[in-house]
Amino acid sequence: MINFDVNICYSMPEVRESAGLAFSTLYKSAGMQAIDEIVPTLLHALEDDETSDTALDGLKQILSVRTTAVLPHIFPKLVRLPLSAFNIHALGALAEVAGHGLNFHLGTILPALLSAMGAEDKDVQTLAKEAAETVALVIDEEGVEYLIAEF
Repeated sequence: MINFDVNICYSMPEVRESAGLAFSTLYKSAGMQAIDEIVPTLLHALEDDETSDTALDGLKQILSVRTTAVLPHIFPKLVRLPLSAFNIHALGALAEVAGHGLNFHLGTILPALLSAMGAEDKDVQTLAKEAAETVALVIDEEGVEYLIAEF
């Protein structure tokens, strides 16, 4: 699976998109093993300035094909307090592609973003507000009930 990890973080968007589709096929045959071997590598790559953008896009590609299976592995790692500016950015970006699956994670995401809005760092505050707005804008009708419950 090492080659897959490289492709999902590859610099060309077309390669990452193809790797995302390949992940769906891999998940069908390998199940949780595919997630356990690939998602942690991508999450680790988020912490590296050189690979963070392509790793984020790789996660978005995987989420676009296997949202329900992958979300429970991604959001808990991104919401560890104190939130970094990049993790906040990643939360907002991943929320855009999470679709209906996002509803079930609002209880994890929103408290972390609300906490970050009270951070001393003004950039973190601003990013947290923007990410929270993104989350609020992308949820569906069913998600509104979860959103109201959280606020």
